[in-house]
Amino acid sequence: MNVEQIKYQTCPYDQEEAILLVDPETESMPDTDEDGDLQYYCPAGHHTFSLDEDN
Repeated sequence: MNVEQIKYQTCPYDQEEAILLVDPETESMPDTDEDGDLQYYCPAGHHTFSLDEDN
């Protein structure tokens, strides 16, 4: 998986730039929620959210 292609997304709460959460040891495996959706952190709003690629 190429993390660079999915590294940034727009936060659905405040429309700011959010960054993909990854495993701190490998820095290449994205973190996912219990449904397997990618998780992002929005530094502007100090919150996390999941992004369902199917929707």
